Amino acid sequence: MRQVAASSGRVSDLQMAADAMAKCLALLGQELTGDRAQALCDELVSGGGEGEESITEVRRTIDLMGAVGCGLLAACAAGLTMGVVSLDEVDLRVKARCGSDAEKGYALRLLPLIEHQPHHQLLVTLLLLNALANEALPLFIDELVPGLYAILISVTVVLFVGEIIPAAIFTGPSKLKIAASLSGVVWCVLWLLTP
Repeated sequence: MRQVAASSGRVSDLQMAADAMAKCLALLGQELTGDRAQALCDELVSGGGEGEESITEVRRTIDLMGAVGCGLLAACAAGLTMGVVSLDEVDLRVKARCGSDAEKGYALRLLPLIEHQPHHQLLVTLLLLNALANEALPLFIDELVPGLYAILISVTVVLFVGEIIPAAIFTGPSKLKIAASLSGVVWCVLWLLTP
C-alpha cells in the first residue's frame, strides 16, 4: 500500500514537473533562444539538484537527532523511575542528618521530590515520559531505514539503551548522586506533564 502511494506520488510529481517545464519554456521562449531557455528551465524545475538534496539531508538529520533524543530520554526516564522512586524517605532523612557532606546535599535535594504530593504523580510522570520516548523512537527510525530494520533497531535500542543500561547505572552505588543531579530535570517534567 505504501509503495502504491509512493509511486502515485512520483507520477504526480513528474506531471507537475512536466507542466512547470512547459510553462517555463513558453515564457522563456519569448525572451531567450532554444538551448539557453531549455537549460535554464531544466535548472529551475529541478532546483539545481541542490535544494532537494539539502531538504532530504536536513530531514535525515532531524530524524537522526529525534531518534537519539528519544533514546536518551527513554534512558533517563527509565533510570529515574528505578532510581528516584526506589529511594526511601526515612533513609534520605537519616542521610540528611548523619551522612557525609555530599550525602547531606544529595538527600536535601531529593527529599522535596520524594515528599511531593500526590505520591503517585512522580511515578506516573516518569512512566509517561518513558512511554512517550519509547513510542516516538520508531517514528523517527522508520524515516531513516526500511520498516523491518526500524522495528529491530527500535526494539534493540529500547531494550539496551532504554532499560538495561539505565537499570545498571541508576541503581548502582552512585544512584543518590545521579538522582540528585537530575532532580531539576524531574521537577521540570513534573511541571510540564501536570494535568
